Amino acid sequence: LCHPQSTTSKTPTVVLSDSEFHTKIMNTIHLLFLVGAVAFLCSSLENFIWTISVKRQTSRMSVLLFRSLIQRNVSYLDMNAASQFNSKLFANIDKIEMGIGFEFLVLVAIVFLMIGSVITSFIV
Repeated sequence: LCHPQSTTSKTPTVVLSDSEFHTKIMNTIHLLFLVGAVAFLCSSLENFIWTISVKRQTSRMSVLLFRSLIQRNVSYLDMNAASQFNSKLFANIDKIEMGIGFEFLVLVAIVFLMIGSVITSFIV
């Protein structure tokens, strides 16, 4: 809202009235709120789709691991306890799910955000 009174300037300065300034700023604020809402909806959809994909992949891995344990030789099943199979089925799959779950999604988002920020800063 500062109105410079420079007499050495050869270009005329455009002075906005308070209502024009307020309208211009409010339009910018509404646009930024809209961009934030769209970004929030997109990230929520991304998280939802990623979670579904991770659950499907881990359930498929669990089935394949169970099949591989069942197809072992009888001597292998006699030498190992049944609790060991249960441990292999659930503990390993949980580790894999944690590895490709939400934390990995956050890591990928941070990397893309950093790359996008660098590109934007060079453009600006």
